[in-house]
Amino acid sequence: MYLIKVFTLTLLCCILLSLNSFAQTDKGTWTVGSGLNFSGGKSGARSYISFGLSPRAGYFLKDNWMLGASTLYSMRRGRGSYEIQEFGGGLFSRYYFDLKRPKIKPYFSLDIFYNRTERTAYTVPDIRRDVLEQYTFTPGGGLAMFLSPHVALELQADYKPGSPANTGLYNDLQFSLGVQAYLFKKKKD
Repeated sequence: MYLIKVFTLTLLCCILLSLNSFAQTDKGTWTVGSGLNFSGGKSGARSYISFGLSPRAGYFLKDNWMLGASTLYSMRRGRGSYEIQEFGGGLFSRYYFDLKRPKIKPYFSLDIFYNRTERTAYTVPDIRRDVLEQYTFTPGGGLAMFLSPHVALELQADYKPGSPANTGLYNDLQFSLGVQAYLFKKKKD
């Protein structure tokens, strides 16, 4: 319930901040936003469900190319047998494809992220806790649908590879829904 309140507050702030915005994907535009993701998968015979929140900010270095920073909190639970909490931060890059349709822009994204993962396994009669720290390289793509010149609803899919050491982290295909506000643009001389 707490995370839903945080997401709702973030969404409202993005919308309110967008009222004083200028452009979309032009060079010099700043953005803030947040993503909400859900994912699921299997590890052997067990299934899991994951929830995450990822606030971010970016800057367009060139038209249609954004570089930014983001953070992450996610929680994954597997049918009463384990719980995983993930905290992290990193850099992302996005390239928006200009379809000459101002309300829809597909994009390609790459994230480089530092993750700290705390895993708790509930086994009878013990509870086992592990901590893993790693860097991930996450490719993805999405679609920005501009609700106004300053606010976009974003649908994104990412492929998050697990650890090569088979540590119990899993390959994920993550789907997220986010809101991005396009705040202000550096004035051209």
